[in-house]
Amino acid sequence: MGTVALSSGNLTASDRQILRTVNAGASSLSFLGSSFIVLCYLLFRDLRKFSFKLVFYLAISDMLCSFFSIVGDPSTGFFCYAQGYSTHFFCIASFLWTTTIAFTLHRTVVRHKTDVEDMEAMFHLYVWGTSLVMTVIRSMGNDHRHLGGAWCSSQTGRTKKAYHFITFYVPLWGAILYNGFTYFQVIRMLNNATRVGINFQSFTCQWVCSYGYYDSQQCFSLNIRWQRACQTVRLMEDRT
Repeated sequence: MGTVALSSGNLTASDRQILRTVNAGASSLSFLGSSFIVLCYLLFRDLRKFSFKLVFYLAISDMLCSFFSIVGDPSTGFFCYAQGYSTHFFCIASFLWTTTIAFTLHRTVVRHKTDVEDMEAMFHLYVWGTSLVMTVIRSMGNDHRHLGGAWCSSQTGRTKKAYHFITFYVPLWGAILYNGFTYFQVIRMLNNATRVGINFQSFTCQWVCSYGYYDSQQCFSLNIRWQRACQTVRLMEDRT
């Protein structure tokens, strides 16, 4: 017997089942990965630094986004709402947390500021507040009587698609562009710092050795000690 198209996109019942299966499988993998990060953070005290705390919040958001994607089912109203709004909220929160990580790296590496830990409350307000606002705006353009489509986050109609684009894809691409620009500056700063450090090390060794204070073997030993000292400083900075 032929299946009947159930949505404006001409998706059949079998098509919807395939999409739900793929979505559940991908969400399950994401849920397991995020749960592993959360578990490691809770078990190992050495990871409880501010930088790892931001990754922990990101993992929680992604874990909940994946969870609601798994349990959601467009065929039942309550789970449909749970999937649509909860998934939208936590997915936005997950990629907003990536911007806080990028901001922290930029403020620490590029601007040489040490006050990022004092901004934790501001980060929470920014992430959860923005996610809530985007979810509420999306609900204004959602037709609660229509539960068709492959999943509840899908919208039909030009106005509903516009709401979905503004409340999901605009923040998403904004985060992607911000992270890309920020990481470019961070990487450029680190490359410049590494280049300056190598040049300074080479100049120092050449200057000392050129004046005959050390022979070639002693110069090689001096170079090794310099590298170990730099590694020690980096290790001390990582532990602070």
